[in-house]
Amino acid sequence: MEKNGNNRKLRVCVATCNRADYSKLAPIMFGLKAEAQFFELDIVVLGSHLIDDYGKYNPSRC
Repeated sequence: MEKNGNNRKLRVCVATCNRADYSKLAPIMFGLKAEAQFFELDIVVLGSHLIDDYGKYNPSRC
């Protein structure tokens, strides 16, 4: 990725509410995390991620 003229990071917020959308968003989030010098990633976790029966969200996996 080319470095832009200013040194500001692009702030990206990703919202996920179930396993189906997480599996599509995970590669994007890992890519943004790998380019941390260019992006600031925030994640909003909703829905079934927060229900014990479906598995709780684990922030260390992102």
